[in-house]
Amino acid sequence: MARRFSDELLLELHSAVKRALRREGTVNVPAVASEIRDRHAVEDISLAEIEAQVMATALAMGAAIFFQAPVGTTRKRRAKPGRARPLKSAPPKNQA
Repeated sequence: MARRFSDELLLELHSAVKRALRREGTVNVPAVASEIRDRHAVEDISLAEIEAQVMATALAMGAAIFFQAPVGTTRKRRAKPGRARPLKSAPPKNQA
């Protein structure tokens, strides 16, 4: 089921994408989404949902997009099941 965004959020999102495109010529999806989420913290919307909407809006405008998290933010990544152990690496090859 699609998430319903408020009209305010969608208007600001559209403006932020246009502003990023005008300033940099590209749209940094995580940076714009983080900016929008910070301004609309009251709404119960995940960052991933906002990123998806930013990406869809940017693509609809024909904008070049990239994904670089804003400075000072870190995303915690959960380990995939079965990946808790380090991968086995091949022994070093003897060079003659």
